[in-house]
This record gives sequence, C-alpha cells and structure tokens, in this order.
Amino acid sequence: MTKDAEKFVESKLLEYRSELECILNGGDISQYNYCEFIHNGSIYEVHDKNYENRFKIALALWYMSDGIDVEFLTVTLLNEEIKYLENSLCGGTSRTLFLLLMKLYEYKKPSFRKLFKRARNANMDCFFECDIDVLKKSSKRLSNWRMDDWDYIFELLNDEISQKIFKNMEKSKE
Repeated sequence: MTKDAEKFVESKLLEYRSELECILNGGDISQYNYCEFIHNGSIYEVHDKNYENRFKIALALWYMSDGIDVEFLTVTLLNEEIKYLENSLCGGTSRTLFLLLMKLYEYKKPSFRKLFKRARNANMDCFFECDIDVLKKSSKRLSNWRMDDWDYIFELLNDEISQKIFKNMEKSKE
C-alpha cells in the first residue's frame, strides 16, 4: 500500500471514529438501525437504507475504539445487522457482521452465545460462514487494516470525494 493510500485509509477511519464518538456521546442512532427499502421497485431487491452507516461504525468499532467502552453499541448494531440479514431475500453475509461479531467475541462473555447463534442462523450463508473458528482466524488476519491492503480502500470509496482523492493518488503514481 502506498503512503498516500495509507494516509487516506487512516483519515477515513479517523472520520468514522469521530462519528462513533458522536453516537457514544448521545448522538442519534436511528441512522444506523435496519431500515428496509425496495430497490428499483422489485420485491427481490430488498436492501437496508442504513447498511453503509453501520459498516462505517463497525470499522470504527473494530479498528479505532481502543480505550472506549463500546460493548453496548456493538450489541445494538449487531442486532440491527442480524435483522438485515434475516430479512435478506438472497441470504448472504456482510463485512459488517464479521467486524461486529469479532468485536463481540473479544468480550468472551457466555451471555453473548445467544446473539452469536442468532447471527449464525440469520440465513443459510451465515450458518456456514459465521463459525467461531472462522471468526478467530479472521480476527487475527484483520487485526491491522494495513495488512488487508486494497480491500479497504475500495470499501471506503463510497462517496464522490473519496473517489476523486483516490483517482488523484493513482494519477500521481504514474
């Protein structure tokens, strides 16, 4: 990863941390709750209006929450992500689900077993992919965003300004 790309990713994560701190200081959490909408008028394309918002906060929870108590927020957002996956007509899992489950796993509380089970049973894909052993391996691999390389850059390019910044970084390399 280039130094510019690394600075870009770090700046986005810091932006998400700022958003996380706002939530923890009594900010409105409704924009992170599951909110179903029909995409293009097709009942087969049900989406979650707030998925991207939850993903950003999940990134902040996983990578930028050292020293802050985020347990309650992690549980809250995980419940919302599970609702989304339970209602998804096509099944699937999400990066958000993995980040939140890995964060929850760090607490090692037996009381969270029901929530892990609910996540795993959200749909068929989750059942096969949300295994504790998979989470353990993923948490080691994803413990440092710099190791995940370009995947994060493309996931963080969800807005026009970020896309322009990234294109300029690419042009400057040439």
